[in-house]
Amino acid sequence: MSLKLYCCTAISVVVIACSGTGETTPPAATTSDGSALACSNGARWPAGTSFEWEMNPPTEAETVACVPHCSPNEPAGSRPGYLRTDALPYGACTFSGTCEMEAEWLGVCPPGVKGSGPVNRYLCRCVSGAWACTKDGTAPSGTIWSCPGESDAGAK
Repeated sequence: MSLKLYCCTAISVVVIACSGTGETTPPAATTSDGSALACSNGARWPAGTSFEWEMNPPTEAETVACVPHCSPNEPAGSRPGYLRTDALPYGACTFSGTCEMEAEWLGVCPPGVKGSGPVNRYLCRCVSGAWACTKDGTAPSGTIWSCPGESDAGAK
């Protein structure tokens, strides 16, 4: 019997060692009826959307991670590991609470050209059955939006 306990302990240690990343994971988002938050599958936030600054945002402990848009999402133009703002939740929703996601602002460039923009913390809430997102105004990015070949398309 002690051999079985030893084997189980060894397996548990391996699983914990393999699954730990050292980073905290925000709690899973749920809808008002307790089901898991679904991804948006309709339209997306259009390029060039001007998100309002939120000067008194909730803390990370008061939010959950936003679920990115269902469709394939393109990575940020020059920021590996981030998605663009068109991956933020959009359209109809039933979520109660605030979700957050760091994303690169998607500006407008000529067709087929990927630009580079600021990464900000976005906060999204379901307001009257539709997603509404703002930017965390307490830690704005100092990066400007630019299209390749242009010097500055404007800070956002």
